[in-house]
Amino acid sequence: MKKKIVIMSEALGGGVRRHIIDLIENLSKDKFEIYFMYNLDRADDIIKKQIDYMREVGIKLIEIEGFNRKISVNDIKAFISIYKELKKINPDIVHCHSSKAGAIGRVAAKLLGVKSIYYTPHAYYFQNPNSSNLKKRIYAIIESILSKGFTTKTINVSKGEKEIALSYKLDKEDKFCVIYNGIEDYKSVDKELNIKLRKEFNINPNDIVIGVIARLNEQKDPDTFVDIAKAVLEKYDNVKFLYVGDGDLFRHINERLSCEGLNKNIILTGFRKDTDEILNIFDIFLTTALYEGMPYALIEALRAKLPIVATNTTGNNEVVDNGINGYLINIQDSYDGFNKIDYLIKNRSKIDKLALESHRKYSMEFTLDNMILEYETLYNSI
Repeated sequence: MKKKIVIMSEALGGGVRRHIIDLIENLSKDKFEIYFMYNLDRADDIIKKQIDYMREVGIKLIEIEGFNRKISVNDIKAFISIYKELKKINPDIVHCHSSKAGAIGRVAAKLLGVKSIYYTPHAYYFQNPNSSNLKKRIYAIIESILSKGFTTKTINVSKGEKEIALSYKLDKEDKFCVIYNGIEDYKSVDKELNIKLRKEFNINPNDIVIGVIARLNEQKDPDTFVDIAKAVLEKYDNVKFLYVGDGDLFRHINERLSCEGLNKNIILTGFRKDTDEILNIFDIFLTTALYEGMPYALIEALRAKLPIVATNTTGNNEVVDNGINGYLINIQDSYDGFNKIDYLIKNRSKIDKLALESHRKYSMEFTLDNMILEYETLYNSI
């Protein structure tokens, strides 16, 4: 008999969207009857198209009105709707992703007596170094109450995320486990498309391309990315920087580039659906995020055989082995970032060595098959 699994999330953009799509579409349909509760308020174009495909392959879709990140009276309506839907389904497992689903979904499932309630935070709020200590403490208390009273197990996407949860004493250690995000390998690389993309972004044959795929928001700290790029461009004229993504800081960064005359060599692409292809024109991946869970973009960089320069924060420091497949830099330290990039530009052979190690690490630790196997083992353990 198939086990009924309800997967729910109010956040359907970026890495969370990628994770949920891969999980739902690749879990065995012979072993599991899968339901997906969601809201499209925070969804990007990719998930909207994927919804139709999910329906075609037998996923039971339930859109919950008012189920979004903003705290409001709609939370009560969303809770009532989720409670009613879960009661009709009578699931064996409820798996909640991100903060809002993690709160509303776990409480509703517990009140209905669901035996197995799982939670994946995809980075805790209190990981943000710019949050006040008071806010961190409040969110930690809420997470602790939910973990101890409403959760069978929390699945952390990195060892560092688990260690942070334990440092805040959210719950006993055996209530947490780590399952790395995983992605499918490239089937092939389209060289003609690479040429087309290089032409689109005005990249010359001898240019070094340094880029990131990330939201333009506070968490990703795009200003430090620009600070590093600016320092590099003052020394080198054959470097192009690409920032692939959209977000609430897009206008601010775009205006800054215009005011400082940097928009010729630092290109904001906005939201792109062809990020896998764009990665293949990068020479170096640079991320300046303040905190992470386990960033998909870095796993994609491993798969694309890229050396990575990344801030030394949770998640990043499990993808980047310092000096082996890239370099770790201090958070908000543009001087440190510049020095690492400068070293790689001066030592092009080092780029190739780091790149090979990146793909080796991907193959060993971050494949989609590994991720799905671990989740199916977890779900079957009840």
